[in-house]
Amino acid sequence: MEIRDPACRCETGGRPPCGWGEPALIYAFDDCELDLDRFELRRGGRPRPIEPQVFDVLAVLIRERRRVVPKDELLDTIWGDRFVSESALTSRVKAARQAIGDDGHAQRVIRTVHGRGYQFIAPVTEMSSVTTIEPAIHHHRTSGSVPPKTAPGSPTRPSAAAHHW
Repeated sequence: MEIRDPACRCETGGRPPCGWGEPALIYAFDDCELDLDRFELRRGGRPRPIEPQVFDVLAVLIRERRRVVPKDELLDTIWGDRFVSESALTSRVKAARQAIGDDGHAQRVIRTVHGRGYQFIAPVTEMSSVTTIEPAIHHHRTSGSVPPKTAPGSPTRPSAAAHHW
């Protein structure tokens, strides 16, 4: 039985390459979105089921897109101390390409650098998956510059006794 960090939801067992523990983030490219918070790949707005290791390969390559990621680094990051052949990585990269509408010939999104590794080359937009933020008043704020809400029909300026700052 494999022991994993209970806070980690990816395949690496405690060394998540997918951004777990970082601010929620969505990477948008072509007609795809990789949502690190939901562990979801969407293509054309629809979820695409992919294996966890395929998701992790995409996450690492997108996060490290400014450089070629060596094969050994990908193997260590995705599989950790488990011994896997390079063909396991190759098959996960192939599955990642298929899921995002790329292939080994066109290499529009994931480029192979023979004998070295892989690089994510498509333009990427980083978006936050948080769309709304609750007002500070709902967080029991005891200091700061947000005045408490006033009841309808009451004066727009609350009395000095109502201030909690």
